Amino acid sequence: AYRRELGSYEEAFLHNLFMEYLVKHFSPSMVLKDEARNFCEVFPQLNLFDLSKIAEEYRCRCSAYMDEELPQGCKDTLLKEIENRKEELRSEFKEKIPDEIMREIEEEPLQEVEPKMLTLRNLGPDPYVFLNEHQIF
Repeated sequence: AYRRELGSYEEAFLHNLFMEYLVKHFSPSMVLKDEARNFCEVFPQLNLFDLSKIAEEYRCRCSAYMDEELPQGCKDTLLKEIENRKEELRSEFKEKIPDEIMREIEEEPLQEVEPKMLTLRNLGPDPYVFLNEHQIF
């Protein structure tokens, strides 16, 4: 019974990874066209879940974040919102899921991820500049 309940948290966590991945790795046209297929190639276990729940909302955010005409302040705000949502999700996990299972959820999807796909806060004071310089967008 606990594992069935856990599924909803795992789904939420993977959706969160999906959102972060989109912002960092796709051009707006790719976001509109291939986001779920490409992400599922990186995280095969995501095929168990329905990404359509979050695709529409986040497609708009990703496109806005990558819009060259968008003021840097707006991009910073979007980036901060993404990080805040991720931290809220992690906090909720940690309150409701035992530490051992939480580690399993957090570590497993990230095992095959390249360093550039990890959280933006690891990239220094200005992640947007880092991402552009390394042609991650």
